[in-house]
Amino acid sequence: MQHRLTALTDATTQLGVFMVGALVATMINVKLAWAPMIGDVKLDFQNNLDMLLPRLLPAVIVLAIYWMLGKKNMTSTKAIFIVLFVSIALSALGVISK
Repeated sequence: MQHRLTALTDATTQLGVFMVGALVATMINVKLAWAPMIGDVKLDFQNNLDMLLPRLLPAVIVLAIYWMLGKKNMTSTKAIFIVLFVSIALSALGVISK
């Protein structure tokens, strides 16, 4: 009975990780707005990232937040405020957009 319970717990853990990944891909909308001009050609970094791996930037943001939450003296409230201030600053500078 213990073996079956362990297998069920592992399966639900994997389902939870899968659902978090699906939510990241659908709910976090961040795109690189910065596109430098070289001569007459506009370099679109977001298009290049999407060709390599779609929705890479939201995944990197979530991994960075998980990393921050693993640090000592980091609470979820501090992480929320850091994300809020960094996103406002990058948006104001024109690096990211929705």
